[in-house]
Amino acid sequence: MCRKLLSLFPFVFVVIALALPAYAGDPGVMMYKWNGFAGVNVADLTAHADYPDNPHETQILTEFSTAIEFDDNYGTRIFGYVVPTVSDTYTFYLTTDDAGQLWLSTDDNPANTSMIVEITGWAGPDDWANTSAPVYLEAGTKYYIETLQKEEGGGDHVRVAWSTATMARTIIPGANLETMPIPSARYPSPADKARLVDLNADLGWTPGDGTTSQDLYFGTTNPPPYVGSVGAAATSFDPGTMPYGTRYYWQIVGSEASSPVWTFQTLPDPALLVDPNLLGWWKWDGDYLDSSGYNNHGTPFGATGFANDSQFGQVLTLPGGSNQYVNIGMVGISGTMRRTIACWAKADNTAIPDWTLIFGFTSTPGVDGSHFNIGSLGGPGGVGAHCWGWEETIFSDEEALEWH
Repeated sequence: MCRKLLSLFPFVFVVIALALPAYAGDPGVMMYKWNGFAGVNVADLTAHADYPDNPHETQILTEFSTAIEFDDNYGTRIFGYVVPTVSDTYTFYLTTDDAGQLWLSTDDNPANTSMIVEITGWAGPDDWANTSAPVYLEAGTKYYIETLQKEEGGGDHVRVAWSTATMARTIIPGANLETMPIPSARYPSPADKARLVDLNADLGWTPGDGTTSQDLYFGTTNPPPYVGSVGAAATSFDPGTMPYGTRYYWQIVGSEASSPVWTFQTLPDPALLVDPNLLGWWKWDGDYLDSSGYNNHGTPFGATGFANDSQFGQVLTLPGGSNQYVNIGMVGISGTMRRTIACWAKADNTAIPDWTLIFGFTSTPGVDGSHFNIGSLGGPGGVGAHCWGWEETIFSDEEALEWH
C-alpha cells in the first residue's frame, strides 16, 4: 500500500528549604504503564526504550488488580510490598491478558526476586489455574512483589490472588500491600516527549524518596549539561524564556538515584507556519518530515520505504503486517476538537487483511468513539472509515487499487 499526502487541521532556581520526611508507603501497589507499542510477550515490554523507570502513566492500585478490558497495545510493571498479617504457607495465583509474570522476593529487596508464576499466552480474568509453589511468609514482614504484563489487543487485565490452607483464594487487598520508596525523581513537567511547550514554561518534578541532594542537568544536547545543585527538596526550575521550535533534554540526579533523561519541544515559530490551523503536513518526498512548521516529524517502524509513482512522484510504501508504520506522535488534537484529515492512498492488491490501517489517530483505545482511522474494514468489507464501535465502507477493495 502507498500513501502520498497526509495533513491535519483542526535560569532562575526555586528551592523549597524543607526537610524531607521519612518515606511511608501507601496501601496498595504502584502500576507503571507504557503505551502505544505492539507485542504480546513480556520481552516486548522489557525491550521498550523507556522501561523500567520511565513510564508513560502511573497509578496506585488499591488492591492487586487492574481494571478489565481498559486499553490496547501497552505494557505494565506493577510493584510494591506484600505484608502478610498471619505467618503461614501461601499459594499465589496470577491471571493476565496477554502474557504476564509474577515475581516474589525472599525479603524487601528486589534483587532477591524469582519468578514464581508465568503466563505465556493469556488467561481470562477469573481463570486462576496459574499458581505458584507454596511459599512460607512471616507475619508483618515486607516482601517485594512485582508483575510484568504485555497487552496487544482484545481483553486485558492483571490480577494477583493468594490463599492458605485456612484462607480461601482472594485478590490481595490493599491492607496487605504497601507502595515502596521510589528513589529517583519522577512526574516531570512538561511531560516527557511533550510538544508545543510554552516558551516560558518552568520545569517541575517530584523528588526521589529519601534523597538528600539533587543536581539538575538541562540543555539542547543529550546527555544534557550540568546546570547546578538545586537542593534536596526542590521541585521546580525556571529556565527563562526558551526559543521557538527547540528540543530540550533534562535530568535530575539525586543522592539515591538518577531520573531518566526527559525531553520536550517548545512551540514552533509562528512565522514559519504554513497555516496556524494546519497541525501536520507529511509529503513523503523521500523523508518523514512534517512540512507544516510544527515539526511533528514521523518516526518509521519496520520495513517502511519510498517508491516512485507516475502520478505523484515519490510516495511512502508500507509492506503490511504488524509493526510496519510511521509514528507521528501527539500533534495537539484532543477531546472534541473539530478536525479535518486528508490523504492520498492506494492498495497494490485486493487481499489486504481486515483492519489494516492507512492512517489514523487514537486517544484511549477500547471505548466507543475513542479512535478513528481509514483502512481495510472487517465486517462490511472494502475500505472505509472506522471508529471504535462503528465503521462505514467508502469504496470497494477493487476501487482501492486506484488513488483515492
